[in-house]
Amino acid sequence: MNSQSLLLFFSFSLLIASCSQIPRISTTLVKHPNSDETILIADSKKIDLSTGYSILISKGTKLKYVGYIPQGKVYKPINFVLMIEGTHMYQAYLVLQNQILTGFYLPASKEFSDSLSSHQKLLFIQE
Repeated sequence: MNSQSLLLFFSFSLLIASCSQIPRISTTLVKHPNSDETILIADSKKIDLSTGYSILISKGTKLKYVGYIPQGKVYKPINFVLMIEGTHMYQAYLVLQNQILTGFYLPASKEFSDSLSSHQKLLFIQE
């Protein structure tokens, strides 16, 4: 492989890697560990991520309110582990504001990710 081909290959690889990065910003979760608020997703919803991947939030998914960040209320899935994907996999909690999914809270890194291709309305039932 000549140097020009090698440079083109690395440039293309870098472009691909940067396109699937999950955008993240540091945030502070104000915890509500004693909250017993839970919600139940009323309809399944496919969520497209800006990374090109998608996730499915299934009907019947139960979420527990764990606290809030400036972008909204943070809900942890109870009956499964939600993972979002870019160049890496991240455990994620849903961030909702008035039934609108505004993004994800990444508990391991304490960051907010607005990796949605668009904000989505989620129908849910308060339990």
